[in-house]
Amino acid sequence: MKKLITTLFTLMFMTNVYAGTKVTFHSPFSKTGNFTGMSKILASELSAKGWDVDVKVTTNAKLSKETYTSTDKPMILAWSTGMTTSKSDDIYLPAANGDLVGGISWSPWYFCSTNEKNISIEDFKTKKLTIAIDLVGNEELGNWMDKLQAHLGTDHTYVTYKGSKKVTNAIFSGEVDMGMTTGGAGWVEKGKATCFYTSAGQTVQGIKSIGEDLPDFEQPQLQLGLYWRAVNLSWFQMRKLRKDFAAVKESSADWKAWMDRKKYVYPDPKVKNYAKTIAAIDEKLPN
Repeated sequence: MKKLITTLFTLMFMTNVYAGTKVTFHSPFSKTGNFTGMSKILASELSAKGWDVDVKVTTNAKLSKETYTSTDKPMILAWSTGMTTSKSDDIYLPAANGDLVGGISWSPWYFCSTNEKNISIEDFKTKKLTIAIDLVGNEELGNWMDKLQAHLGTDHTYVTYKGSKKVTNAIFSGEVDMGMTTGGAGWVEKGKATCFYTSAGQTVQGIKSIGEDLPDFEQPQLQLGLYWRAVNLSWFQMRKLRKDFAAVKESSADWKAWMDRKKYVYPDPKVKNYAKTIAAIDEKLPN
């Protein structure tokens, strides 16, 4: 009898968990960038699973952060480990913990150019280059590049774009000498571009890691993690959201194709462990 009551309660909950509940889904990244693309796929898949998702691509981290911390309505927020450079930034959010839904990627950066330009490590060290870079949601990347240039004594010029797609277009159109991208490994695998450095901890697709070439550089690795956090959901709703997120990773063809194309990797699948990884990054941020 007790088991029957429990089952009926669960069925009643599943029937009403989504009914009449709209979940706002914010992506503070650029409209055409990889992280917004992944968020759109996730939102679409969640909608197919019964969630009433209202996607808003704000391209504005401060607006999304303020909405997330002040709203009393259900909300999902896409966020990144590279959003802020210090805890005093006005867009700083403490590391996700109980509000963490899950993460999809732990992606290094690649230094890439067209095959025609064929920019090399020696070129990067000795020439003055123009570098396409997307700093929307990637503020940490700008600081890291400054440190690398200071270490090498270079004076490259950053050409900033809003969105990874625009960076890609700038690279292949010849607007710049080279660019920073998370898609470099896939480009090299397909012979589409030349990439000479990666911020990963080891060589990838023949692309040398900065740590291997510059062992005395203070911060040779920089890997970007994307994750989603949610507020104002019941314990049952949060548990269901996490399960649905895990299911998307396993069953969505669009999701899998994007992950494969970008050579993204998954962090620890256990939410608690991923939360610890995010917290460790957060602890290293200066005040």
